[in-house]
Amino acid sequence: MAYDAEIRRWSPNLVYDVRATPGAADAILRDLALAPPARPNSMTVSPNWSALWLGPDHWLLLAVTPPAEQVARLKHLQDTAKDVSVVEVSDSYEAFYLLGPEARDVLAQGTPFNLHDSAFPENGASFTSLFGQKALVARGADDPGLLVMVPRSFADYVAARFSRALSGLERN
Repeated sequence: MAYDAEIRRWSPNLVYDVRATPGAADAILRDLALAPPARPNSMTVSPNWSALWLGPDHWLLLAVTPPAEQVARLKHLQDTAKDVSVVEVSDSYEAFYLLGPEARDVLAQGTPFNLHDSAFPENGASFTSLFGQKALVARGADDPGLLVMVPRSFADYVAARFSRALSGLERN
């Protein structure tokens, strides 16, 4: 029996890996007109950016069409900041959206991550294992699906495994 879900590939134009103290990261996010996430393993979204707080000093910034002046400021930080690391990693990831009422069931076929609301609430974001590969999973409050990002070199493999899971072939 197949799942009531679908998978779509998604390509953010920019992905920045930011390593900074929470105070320095908050300043960067406010400069992008983005409220900092409230806690680790969570995210915030603005019209231009999404910020995912993944650890004590680790954030990812995602954007589809950010204002050029904001990108220029990030690149300036990348070149000049001493206590902050800002690295564009856009080419490192491939992204998928899992959509539909059984999207979590499909994702659960490949990860030990607890996807229940109590463990993975709205605006949650975390790294996990997915079909044996490192993956980022995020769940926005106003987003109809789950965002999954994997290293680009494993994207076709993960897409094939998702296809099997969607058809019910991965069910345990």
